[in-house]
Amino acid sequence: MRRLFSIIFLVCILVLISTHLYAAPKVQFRDFKWGSSIEEVEEALLKGGFSITVIRSKFKRDASNISYSDTVFGEKAHVKLFFTKETEKLYIIIIKWDSIKMGTALQKLTEVYGKPQQSTDDKNDICIYSWIQDEGEIVLIKEQSRVTMGYSSMFYYKK
Repeated sequence: MRRLFSIIFLVCILVLISTHLYAAPKVQFRDFKWGSSIEEVEEALLKGGFSITVIRSKFKRDASNISYSDTVFGEKAHVKLFFTKETEKLYIIIIKWDSIKMGTALQKLTEVYGKPQQSTDDKNDICIYSWIQDEGEIVLIKEQSRVTMGYSSMFYYKK
């Protein structure tokens, strides 16, 4: 599980840094706005009727995160929102499914964002698709039978 998160995290950071995406972000998941505070996200989740399973737990480099369960593309998913270490602003969202098919997620994202700008063929049973826009990035990864999606905006990472 840490390996998969590490892959997603590194892909998001490397692609965003290499393309110099420093414009105000528009790619977003649900109504969460990039740069939102932990309190704003907590409030939005509670108003939406979600049960927060982890609040302000600490991950590597002491970045805070919030976890909750949601339905994404019609399937139950585990969602984790990451906040920057110093300013605690939202900058990465990771979504993991237990049962979604890669084709379903790929089709839904392609309908909204168009054909992936970067894709890889299966290598060691890992397949990665990326949608890179001026305002952020979405990465869809299939590793063996697990599908994970990451939304990210490096605009807020350094703030």
